[in-house]
Amino acid sequence: HAGALSAYVGRLAQAGNVGIAFANTPPALAPGPLLGTNPIAFGAPAEPYPVIVDTALSQVSRGKIIVAAKKGEPLPPGWAVDREGQPTTDAQAALEGALLPIGGGKGYALAVMVEILAGVLAGAVISSELQPPWGPPEAAARPGLLLLGMDPSAFGKGYKERMAYLVRALEAVGGRIPGWRRALLRERALREGIVIGNGLLQELVGLGVLPQV
Repeated sequence: HAGALSAYVGRLAQAGNVGIAFANTPPALAPGPLLGTNPIAFGAPAEPYPVIVDTALSQVSRGKIIVAAKKGEPLPPGWAVDREGQPTTDAQAALEGALLPIGGGKGYALAVMVEILAGVLAGAVISSELQPPWGPPEAAARPGLLLLGMDPSAFGKGYKERMAYLVRALEAVGGRIPGWRRALLRERALREGIVIGNGLLQELVGLGVLPQV
């Protein structure tokens, strides 16, 4: 699929624009093999960091299920169903089954909305026409991506002041600002590096991303 949508809206936000992104993915969402996890993302300029929202419309991204399967770790209840449609906490069974949408029927409706925007409106394929990511490259179809950028100044004056007021109001009641924790972690990683497990290290070496150590 299109990858982490925060990368798209984040660049727009850093350039002073508001960004909204919608993408479809290979089918993985219950109740059947039709809709993907269909992520959405939003970015808006703010100080000291942009506000960034990036979320799949499933209870959890498929990537986290894959990590749990590799580690042999159980899943929390309510994340997925097996191929028979029964609730499961087994990560491998979840990969063979389907992920549950956030918010039940509301999440399903949002996934349909994204399918229309990123697949139908954008003139791309719909999720059910996409091959799974582990399929042969020659059979892959391009997923849909709809990216919108807006210049806040086109809506009038006062954006920076009103955004700063909103951020202060959220912080005053103990609210977290979406995207700021990620920005802080990125700064720390740039200073100190990234700690990864030996299994991932060997995968990266095998792919030629990192030299043999």
